[in-house]
Amino acid sequence: MSQARARRVVLVVGIVYLAFQVMNALWVGTSLPTSTIQRFDDSLIFDRMSQSSWWSSDLWSGLYPFTYPAVTKLIGTGRALYAVQVGAATLAWLWLGWEVSRSAKQPWLSIAGACWILGLSLASEVAVWHQVVMTESLSSTGLVSLVALALAVARTGSRTVAYLAIPLSILWMELRVSNLVLVLGFAIVTALR
Repeated sequence: MSQARARRVVLVVGIVYLAFQVMNALWVGTSLPTSTIQRFDDSLIFDRMSQSSWWSSDLWSGLYPFTYPAVTKLIGTGRALYAVQVGAATLAWLWLGWEVSRSAKQPWLSIAGACWILGLSLASEVAVWHQVVMTESLSSTGLVSLVALALAVARTGSRTVAYLAIPLSILWMELRVSNLVLVLGFAIVTALR
């Protein structure tokens, strides 16, 4: 099998995956309560922060980073939040699957890698967070996007693509405090290289 044919197979796998995600999101979305998706104790912090005014220091410099409370303030915590979390995750995992397939030297490995990555994204341990008012969904989506970006930079060597890591890393850091530590660690390793 040629690489071109393997890419066509990966494209079909991606389309099937996208259709499956849309059907699953519609099925789960209709079973969610009308007003809100699930909450845990930490969700109350995000709810409180998102109810602050746009000019309030509680929103921009509260107990948690501001990105997730700003997102929930903008779109609410109902089905729209679920749709955003599922949509962003689907795009990120598709991108990662594509980059993994493009990075593989063997055609069969290209297909197997894309299928494995897309299958991994469907695991309940990953997918369950899209239905919760918590940073886990967007945080894992950001990490998947950063890994896909790193593979794209390694494959193309493009500085333009590499510069996309700056805004993506900033957004990812602003989702969770622990992400800040990881980005600083990545920056140190990159600087020492």
